[in-house]
Amino acid sequence: MLLPSVANRNSQPARKLPLRFVLVVPFVVQIFAAVGLTGYLSLRNGQKAINDLATQLQTEVSSRIDQHLDTYLATPHAINQINADAVKLGLLNPRDFKGAGHYFWKQIQVFKVGYIASTLPTGEYAAAGYDNTDPNNAVIDEISPNTQGKNYTYATDSQGNRTRRVAVLDDYQPQKEDWYSRSIQAGKAVWSKVYSWDEFPDILAISAGYPLYDNTNKLIGVLNVDLRLAQISNFLRQLKISPSGKTFIIERNGLIVASSSSEKPFTMVNGKAQRLKAADSIDPLIRATARQLSEQFSNLNQIQASLRLNFPLKGQLQFAQVTPWQDKYGLDWLIVVAMPESDFIGQINANTRSTILLCLLALALATVLGIYTSRWISQPILRLSQASKALAQRAALADFASGNLEQIEIKAVKELDILAESFNQMAGQLHESFTALNGVLGYAQILQRDQTASTKQKDGLGIIYQCGSHLLTLINDVLDISKIEAQKLELYPTDFCLESFLRGVQEICFNSAEQKEIDFSYQALNQLPTTIRADEKRLRQVLLNLLGNAIKFTNKGGVTFKVKLVSKLINQVKSESQIKDVTEAEEPLIHKIRFQVEDTGIGMTHAQMEKIFLPFEQVGEHAHKAEGTGLGLAISRKIVEMMGGEIHVESTYKEGSKFWFELELPQVVGSMELEPSKSKHNAIGYQGDRRTILIVDDRWENRAVIINLLEPIGFNLIE
Repeated sequence: MLLPSVANRNSQPARKLPLRFVLVVPFVVQIFAAVGLTGYLSLRNGQKAINDLATQLQTEVSSRIDQHLDTYLATPHAINQINADAVKLGLLNPRDFKGAGHYFWKQIQVFKVGYIASTLPTGEYAAAGYDNTDPNNAVIDEISPNTQGKNYTYATDSQGNRTRRVAVLDDYQPQKEDWYSRSIQAGKAVWSKVYSWDEFPDILAISAGYPLYDNTNKLIGVLNVDLRLAQISNFLRQLKISPSGKTFIIERNGLIVASSSSEKPFTMVNGKAQRLKAADSIDPLIRATARQLSEQFSNLNQIQASLRLNFPLKGQLQFAQVTPWQDKYGLDWLIVVAMPESDFIGQINANTRSTILLCLLALALATVLGIYTSRWISQPILRLSQASKALAQRAALADFASGNLEQIEIKAVKELDILAESFNQMAGQLHESFTALNGVLGYAQILQRDQTASTKQKDGLGIIYQCGSHLLTLINDVLDISKIEAQKLELYPTDFCLESFLRGVQEICFNSAEQKEIDFSYQALNQLPTTIRADEKRLRQVLLNLLGNAIKFTNKGGVTFKVKLVSKLINQVKSESQIKDVTEAEEPLIHKIRFQVEDTGIGMTHAQMEKIFLPFEQVGEHAHKAEGTGLGLAISRKIVEMMGGEIHVESTYKEGSKFWFELELPQVVGSMELEPSKSKHNAIGYQGDRRTILIVDDRWENRAVIINLLEPIGFNLIE
């Protein structure tokens, strides 16, 4: 009567699912799906983690080797330069063989190289260094008239004085060495080729040569410094890579220069040292890596940049990274870091098994807790259900005066307690309303059931229902707007002139900075493409947000907006054979452009930088927070990611911040190319009475654009 009747209460309802089933089963299914997905992702990401870890480790090791070579191989040329300057200043006389030998002995104690020498065009020379007879004590060598043209080797004391002659070499001619001839031929400092010492063929060395000339450009002699390559191998063995990893350095012809293996980089054939190719090494990983390089590159000179290789060896995956190393004196080597996947996968697999085990344990625990939780929740709800059914039956019979309704009391769950209290209040209000027979809804229902109601009464009832319906419609509209706001963001690329676009952004931000009395500068760091294809609106939204934030948080100093072309490449839309038949101008180009915003504002702490891209997060003082919603950076990051880039940030607290991102944008070429819009006739004014225009907009940037457009023509402007 006063509530919807239960005319069909005696009909057989369709079979429904119990609340306990609804609470437990989906919960368990979700946990099971999460466990399965976690296990799958753990296995898949484990492999990715291995690849990432191997790459990071290889890059770090290659970098350390590169730095060591830069330092170690720069020393000989630095020594030669010091000695050349000493000759020019008269501090070192190459013809004073005894004095020069003692001078070189002193340098050997400091620099720890193999040998330091000076050689005259006549073959006379003085040298000091370490031979293989006593690697701890330096010796002095001399070829001069005093030695009858023979090579005398002298032992020395702790002060570098000659004590006794320890060796004589009859036919040594230093001017026939490779370092001597190469230096004279090049006329500048150069490296020799890698060679073995004649008297000690197991010593692999390389020599830095430096030709000396007088003021008439006449050859005085050649300075040289020997380096033993075994010291590079010792350094490689000290590097911590992985249990089975190997590092080695090779020349472009594949010969080993040094390696972390205990294997020597040469073999002895008939008493002479013969250098070893990496592809012939007894170390299986070095040999397999070198052969993989040979299979992939017919000539190792083709390797001009760092590259990574993955290849199998005995059923296991191997990782290798090859990095070129060169210097200005002629060395051109390849640094190779190789390691097996098995060095990493053991711990990864153990972690994966632990993850899966923990997931299964969580599944079992969640299932048990779900059952008890569902029982804990369902029992109070069941009581509410029974009470509401009783209330509905009494409402159908209009039986509220026969006695008080049952009061439901639930203390276990706060929300259910509130629900029970609301139910009790509703029941009490219904009881009062039905008893006094004077409630609005009751009156409406009575009027609806009255067959003798007048037209005016029916109209009143219609108004009541229309108002309710309108209110419901408003609520649904609000919900619909919320759904629209949550829809997926889409990009709409168009062709536009980059120069005009950036000029517009610059003008808007210049006015903002001018109002705050801070500097604003725009810098195009190099030649930018004329026309590009992108979502102009969204790109402008990102730039104005970054620039607006920079201006907002800068109270002194200024803001700098930099745009730079980082690189460009031909869009891969044709085969390589087709690309050879067209010029670069005819081929669409992809331009990687960097957009960078720098300011001298308040900066951010590390903790603030971790939160700035979260929705509704704002940093700075309350005065700054009041100017925005905290959504700008979150939206900007989403837009840049959809465009294929990523926003980066660096900031120093109280000193300033720098935001930048890079986008790969296609250039519009051919008939589609757009030029900056240039009118053939520039408007300078208008005829007739002076007109006044009112400009209304809540954003001063929008007003400023229109003012700058209309004010020069002669309009009176009010904003």
